[in-house]
Amino acid sequence: MRHTAILSMALLCLAAAISGCVAPEVTECTTNAQCQARFGLSSTCNESTGYCTAPDDTGDGPCAAIYPDDAPADSFVIGSLLSFKLQAAERSAINLAIDQINTLSGAEDPTFAVRHCDVGEGEQGRVGLEAVTDLAGTLSGQTPLIIGGYTSAEAEAAWSGMRDAVLLTPGAIADAVLALDGQSHTDDSPGGIFALSLGEKWEAGGLSIKVQQEQNRNIAVIRRTGIDTDNLYAEFAALYDPVAGNTVTEFEYSSQVDRDAQFVAVALEEWDDFDAVVFMAPGLEDNTAFLRSASNSQLFNFQAATLYLTHHAWSSRLVPEAEFQTFRDILVNVRGTRQAPTTSAQQTFESAFGNNFSQSGVSVSDSAFTAHAYDAVWMGAAAAVYALANEDGAAAALARGMRRQVGGAERVTVTSAGSWAAISTAMRAGSSINVEGASGPLDFDLTTYEQTGDIQVWRVQLTGDDAGRPDRDAVFPACQIEEQILFAPQCDN
Repeated sequence: MRHTAILSMALLCLAAAISGCVAPEVTECTTNAQCQARFGLSSTCNESTGYCTAPDDTGDGPCAAIYPDDAPADSFVIGSLLSFKLQAAERSAINLAIDQINTLSGAEDPTFAVRHCDVGEGEQGRVGLEAVTDLAGTLSGQTPLIIGGYTSAEAEAAWSGMRDAVLLTPGAIADAVLALDGQSHTDDSPGGIFALSLGEKWEAGGLSIKVQQEQNRNIAVIRRTGIDTDNLYAEFAALYDPVAGNTVTEFEYSSQVDRDAQFVAVALEEWDDFDAVVFMAPGLEDNTAFLRSASNSQLFNFQAATLYLTHHAWSSRLVPEAEFQTFRDILVNVRGTRQAPTTSAQQTFESAFGNNFSQSGVSVSDSAFTAHAYDAVWMGAAAAVYALANEDGAAAALARGMRRQVGGAERVTVTSAGSWAAISTAMRAGSSINVEGASGPLDFDLTTYEQTGDIQVWRVQLTGDDAGRPDRDAVFPACQIEEQILFAPQCDN
């Protein structure tokens, strides 16, 4: 079969000799590393033929982007599954982390590169989940470490297509995502999904605290159904309903048409009965559409109620600049929740991001998960150092490398001076440390992989150069969220 393939290519070239065709070099392979060592990172081993693909065969395909484009052929390649249009900030943060780690790496460390796969843009600004699944299958055949999952639905879709790889998801908050590979992890059975963001019970706890603090009693919840909000809503309702006098009325939708109809349904349900509206939806487009409908509504006065948004709404792009004046009257009543970042590390990261991308039109505040994508590279690279130095570098070894970054006596902040040297030294020795990221403490439970952390409440700035951008309003510490969830004192007062 292989002799036939070689002969066929030679005959094709001979037939086209008049055009100056040169017979391509054909190299047998069993691994991508063999092809990359011979032809560079854009060449892979075709499993069906047993030959390397030519470097230019990837063309302008969705996974053609390698960063840096001059990475050595022996680089450890991390895969990324992101929409180039919708998640440009996360992609830029990944590139920044790659550059920083390669600059700080010692002679014993691998060089790192990233293969970016563009998952595109589906209807109404939402990523097509079938594309995520298909590309995850392709990418996991080339690298055992993938960063992807801006939403829980995208993370679920990626995992369903992956094989023998670890998934680090910046934006999935659903507990159901972590449960996809089991809920009782050990070193012998380390699983393969790690969420960089806080889970839904934490956001539900912070949201319920804020809504109660502002003395809202009757709440309308409008939400897009699916893995991103199903349990988030259930957790919020369970925390809020038990309080005396509180009621929660749910309005579900699953499409753009249904979404607009539910905005009207809230009005027809006697708007005056609601003190506030909570809107839950993954991605930015739905959240902007909600504010647009609230601003333009002729049926009722949204300005009379407080509007609560969740983590995906935190973005400098939430309010389109051209519509700021239209939105302005309701923005004073808008609140939102998200994971509270680690202050010192966040500031260092944001400064570096601005220095590198200020001229590109991409802002660190374009997404709530920019820092999470950055942290994913640091943790993933550390896991790779562990896996290559102590084991075979495969997916299970990488998962154990992730586990070595939690619970150790030494705390290392990713953006601090000497941080990579400390991380790399510990990983090569197989020791445990305690990594703190730009997005937060990254303290996940070693059995369930659930994180704990603080929740930030944000508002939209109304004046100055940053008008229309989110700004911190308050922070609820993790112990206060636990008190809300467990209905028992947890903070040391």
